[in-house]
Amino acid sequence: MKTPVILLTLFFFSCSQIKHHPPKSTAAQAFNADTVIQEPQTVRFNKTKKNRFPDAGAVRAVSYSFLDIHDYEFDSSDRGQLLFIMPNYDQYLSKKDRHPKIVLTRSQTQKLLSIINDPGNYSNTAAFCYSPRNCFCFYNSRSEIIGWYEVCFECARIMSIPEFRLCRKGGLNDRGLNELKKFCTSAKITVGNQL
Repeated sequence: MKTPVILLTLFFFSCSQIKHHPPKSTAAQAFNADTVIQEPQTVRFNKTKKNRFPDAGAVRAVSYSFLDIHDYEFDSSDRGQLLFIMPNYDQYLSKKDRHPKIVLTRSQTQKLLSIINDPGNYSNTAAFCYSPRNCFCFYNSRSEIIGWYEVCFECARIMSIPEFRLCRKGGLNDRGLNELKKFCTSAKITVGNQL
């Protein structure tokens, strides 16, 4: 009878001496798209239609890249976290996107607003398709959303809240689309479906 007790004692003692080392983390393992933190949800949109997108009160902007419904309608393997971007507007993030949310610096925010408010970046035509995968939320000093700008990089069509005259024209022209893509690339923002 002593033999089984001795064997069990030795077994438990030897198991307690084994050092457990966590697996070494790789860059792919270290990133988890389901840990993106939601921004404040209070909105304060100006209801008066303006010639320009609201830039006077914007102190920061947040960029989001997400999946279009066509990206996960039949295959949901890439569908990540459902992120609430603002009230009544949420999108699924991609599990493959390493930068689904980027908080822009003040100078990046001003550069983005200069692209959005440049009349030479818009055309009078709009595509019929619309599969947006990018949007920008602009915040005032009280962390309230004062503007939202969504773009489809495949067709150059845009939507915004509040609407402004340039936005109602249709969409971005080639120059505007290229400027916005260049800006996004420099800020490490995933552009459209380029994952």
